[in-house]
Amino acid sequence: MEVTKEKIIKIAVIGVESSGKTTLAKKLSKILNIKYIEEKSRFYLSKKKGIYTEKDVENIAKEQFKANNVEHESMVCDTELLVCKIWYEHKYKKQNKIINTLFEKQQFDIYLLMDNDLEWVFDLLRETPQDEERQLLQKKYIDHLEISKLPYFLISGKGTQRAANALEKLKNIL
Repeated sequence: MEVTKEKIIKIAVIGVESSGKTTLAKKLSKILNIKYIEEKSRFYLSKKKGIYTEKDVENIAKEQFKANNVEHESMVCDTELLVCKIWYEHKYKKQNKIINTLFEKQQFDIYLLMDNDLEWVFDLLRETPQDEERQLLQKKYIDHLEISKLPYFLISGKGTQRAANALEKLKNIL
């Protein structure tokens, strides 16, 4: 399966930490032969050794928006502004006007929300190993997607089944 040059498609891969976003985004990029846009927060936060401020989350959002906002090219984005928005609101218990504005400006054809069905794996940059907190964040993703009326599919499964499930959902829009 490959995306044709005549049809431009933007796919956002989103979800809680350790839900397989990067793995799936890279796999889809390869299978569909479209550009892969990496998650900017991992590089940004690794330079800061995982210690960050509200301003850092805002800066990450700006970088992610700029990277994801390439016109005239199909792409799969390993995260986008909804991820920054939900994380900011969850961590700081308030909204950020700049992140909200960027979220409203971005445009994706489809969102692939990773199900919270994979085991959390330790990483120095991850902060939410507790299942209760991960379930709460997952609910926030669903609520935001539905309130914003954004088209999305919930992608579950382990191993190669996850990518197969995503491709099955995408086949009608490709």
